[in-house]
Amino acid sequence: MKYATSARANRYWMFLILAVVVSLAWLAYRQSTRLPVTVYRDQRIVVDGQERTYRLVIPKRASDLGPLPLLIALHGAGDTTEQMAEYTSLDRLTVDHGVCVLYLQGLHDSWPPFIPEGRPGVIDRELAFFDAACDEILSQCPIDRQQVYLTGMSQGAAFAHIILARRSERIAAAAVHSGWLPDPLGETGVDTANKCPILFIVGADDHQVSPQSVAKARDCFTQAGHPTEWLELDGVGHRWAKDQAVNETIWRFLTQHAL
Repeated sequence: MKYATSARANRYWMFLILAVVVSLAWLAYRQSTRLPVTVYRDQRIVVDGQERTYRLVIPKRASDLGPLPLLIALHGAGDTTEQMAEYTSLDRLTVDHGVCVLYLQGLHDSWPPFIPEGRPGVIDRELAFFDAACDEILSQCPIDRQQVYLTGMSQGAAFAHIILARRSERIAAAAVHSGWLPDPLGETGVDTANKCPILFIVGADDHQVSPQSVAKARDCFTQAGHPTEWLELDGVGHRWAKDQAVNETIWRFLTQHAL
């Protein structure tokens, strides 16, 4: 009887040691497959005489990895690029998948939520910033021009709709989180050069930008010929749903597509 008890104890310790060894090996593997990254904060670029800023995250020794995908991220109203990086954790995509993430900083921490009648210059100014920042990154980093993607949160997602309406030829696919359709796109519709696929994400409990508001944006781009997908998240309000693995969902969707 003592021998049986001793044998069971030995097996227990053998299994425990094996479990620890396997866990450590898995941890070492995960660390080895994660890419070290470089974060460039508060990068400056002059557009039409005005200084603008952006934040860029790229893998270290990116030139050795070949052409890389680029994800352009637009923050919500009143946010900064650093705040968006914090509440979305999109930097993890660089670590885990080798994507370059470009966060654009809106003027006065904001984006045009609509196209002002008689003031198209407001939109033209922001589109010029988008173009200039993209061109700078494409010229300086090893980016695959066929894999330029777009995402945004709230007001940033609303402005992403304007970019998609006016610059679709630059975008392979987009994933917009909790963004409405800016006026007057809903009345005039969109006539886009590239029918890039778009994933629309919204919280079922979002009382700030309701699922119905996001659905209007989806319907507008669907009618314009864009392939669209819909993701409504139960129990989520007006926030980036990173606790529901939304980043991996976004990345799986985007990387199915290329220009």
